[in-house]
Amino acid sequence: MLYYIAPISNLHGIFKHRKVFCRKDAERKGLIKEDPSDKDVQRRRTNKIIYEGREKRYNLHDYVNLYINPRNAMLYRYLREKDKIAVLEFSGDLLSKFRYVRYSFKNASADDAIISGSPYLINENIQRIFSSSWNGDEELKKIMQSEVLVFGYVPIDFLVSIITPSKYIEEVKGIVRKYELNIPVFSKSRQIEDIFFESEF
Repeated sequence: MLYYIAPISNLHGIFKHRKVFCRKDAERKGLIKEDPSDKDVQRRRTNKIIYEGREKRYNLHDYVNLYINPRNAMLYRYLREKDKIAVLEFSGDLLSKFRYVRYSFKNASADDAIISGSPYLINENIQRIFSSSWNGDEELKKIMQSEVLVFGYVPIDFLVSIITPSKYIEEVKGIVRKYELNIPVFSKSRQIEDIFFESEF
C-alpha cells in the first residue's frame, strides 16, 4: 500500500476530479483549500529538480508524493497541531500502471535524499522505513518519510480506503457519499498499528 496525507477539506477537489493532482496542478486548479504543510519544506520541493531536458524541467511539485509509511513525522505534526487530516490508502498496483515513477529514499526534500527509478534502496531499508518511532534520530526520521513519486496525478481508481481519526469519520463518510463513491472509511488502519499515534495523544 501507498499513502497520501490530505486535509479533509481538500478531499472535495480530489473526489470531484477523481484524481490526486501533483501540487503544481492542484494549486493551478485552486484545489488546495487548506495547506498545513511546512512552507520551508515546500520551497525546497519547488527548487529540487527531478528531471531536466532540453525543453522541460520538472521539480518535486510536478509529482504526487505517496508515503510508504504514513505514520511519520509529518502526520505526527499535523495531529499535534490539531489539523483535520485523512490518510488515503492506495493500492501498490498503481506502480505498474505509471511510466514516470521515482523512488525517494528519505524525505524527498532532504538534501541527502536518494531519488531514482529503482525501488532498490526502499526494499533494502523497508524495516527501517516502518520503524515504530524515530526517537529523536533525525536520520531515521527522514528514512521513515521515504516516498514514491508519481508524475502528474494518481487516479482514485486505485484508492482502497480512507483512514481518519474517529472524531472526523462521519464528516469524511459524508464527503464520500456526496461524490457517490464506494470507498470504505476507517478510523484505524488494517496495515499499520497505532497509525494516528493514539497511544500518545
